[in-house]
Amino acid sequence: MMLERVEKAQRALDRARTAMQAHMPEQAMEHLDQAQLLAPDLEPLWLLRAQIALALNRPTEALNALDSLDFYYPKKRYEPAVMMTRGEALLRSNRDDLAQSLLEKLVAEFPADVRPRRMLAGLCLKQRDARGAIEHLRAIARLAPADAAGLRRLARVLAAVSPADCIEQLSQTPPDAWDAGLRLQMARLLRDTDRLREAEDQYAALLLECADDAALWSEAGELADTLGAADVAAERLRKAAQLNPRERRRPMALLAKVLMHAGATATAGRVWHRLLRDAPDDAAAAAGLLVCAQVTGHDRLVRFAEQRLAEHASRAERQHLLARLWQHAATGQVINRVQDNAPRPDAPGRSPLSAIIADSAATLASHAQARPERADTHDHRAVLCRALGEAEPARQHVRTALKINPGYRAVHYLLELIEGAPERAAA
Repeated sequence: MMLERVEKAQRALDRARTAMQAHMPEQAMEHLDQAQLLAPDLEPLWLLRAQIALALNRPTEALNALDSLDFYYPKKRYEPAVMMTRGEALLRSNRDDLAQSLLEKLVAEFPADVRPRRMLAGLCLKQRDARGAIEHLRAIARLAPADAAGLRRLARVLAAVSPADCIEQLSQTPPDAWDAGLRLQMARLLRDTDRLREAEDQYAALLLECADDAALWSEAGELADTLGAADVAAERLRKAAQLNPRERRRPMALLAKVLMHAGATATAGRVWHRLLRDAPDDAAAAAGLLVCAQVTGHDRLVRFAEQRLAEHASRAERQHLLARLWQHAATGQVINRVQDNAPRPDAPGRSPLSAIIADSAATLASHAQARPERADTHDHRAVLCRALGEAEPARQHVRTALKINPGYRAVHYLLELIEGAPERAAA
């Protein structure tokens, strides 16, 4: 009996829908095959087949199913669900021109529906049309402001075109749409555009929300160091190493550098020594230990580190490693000298560190031109200028650093020393 066959087909169709809702497309297709054998002209069958075929990543099969729907029910062709499914199938089978034309019609007819815009945004990205993608993603953000995934996607595209516009877009995000991924994206954008104080606020909030993320603690530690908060940086980097002992080498190496340019050379040397003990072929750790041993006068450690470094690095590599690490050490030594208010040599050439100090000052000057909004760079330049007897440039760098980060305690102390010390005449 025909009615009985249709009723059995309907039951198989219902089972197919249930399997799809349970994210089981293979089982859904099996039930659908049963329904098709019983009643191939059943109206809901072909659209569901197309949707299941897309779930199985078989777009050509989906298009064939939609063609069958057109054959049995030609008036269904222009229904929104059918057009949307066809647009996705065309897109996924690389028929981009047909997909674009159909999806643009859907956007015009249903401007409040985000689905065709999502597909058009994906098509624009595929065609490397960032501007078109941004237009559609911004429309999605207006239509679905709580869609955190869409906001992250918009932020990624905008960041490559205009980080400032990306920050402005994210700043308009409703409070209930913020999640850890979006906040991290914002923190990194602020950091990379030298809005460091705002970036620190984002990282601080993230650390409360994701307190067990070692990589996050490491990133936040680097930022704290850039802001001149050496104690905070050291605490965060130690936390990163503690949370993930297997990946602790990077945060510990960063910690050693923080300690070096903060003037805690002996403690930095112990960190480098521990890293070298755990990995005897680590040339960077050997170079760090060598520099710290030279500064603190541990001749035995100097010879040990020199030997390890020579075994695992070429001459050019050794020069590169030592040059970079000596900049940290030189800054730390000068900071100690300034804080101790020790007498300075009459001429820079008489100090064994003077050449290193001058080289570090030149490097920092170049860095300041490239990244003028980093308070720590201006702080270190001020320290080095004072060590070279250049009081007025030191004063200017201090004021620049305080303008960027008014809460920079070390810079306030340095300003007091500069203002209280007699300005030395130029040689």
